[in-house]
Amino acid sequence: MVRAKVESGEYSSASEVIHEGLRSLQKEDSAIAAWLRDEVAPVYEAMKADPTLVVSAEQMQATLAAAYKAALRAG
Repeated sequence: MVRAKVESGEYSSASEVIHEGLRSLQKEDSAIAAWLRDEVAPVYEAMKADPTLVVSAEQMQATLAAAYKAALRAG
């Protein structure tokens, strides 16, 4: 893949390809860390603080099935 990128002229050297790949990985890692910190952790903490917010998979499946059936009946 590195060779193909260089041969296509997209990059001038294998080193450039590797550096770009590492930059992309760092960007992705940072985005995942931010998502975990900003979105996942607060929800987890809220669920720990108030377990009544938690719905089991079975409850969710039943709710979705009922909504689907109601939508089918409504046309």
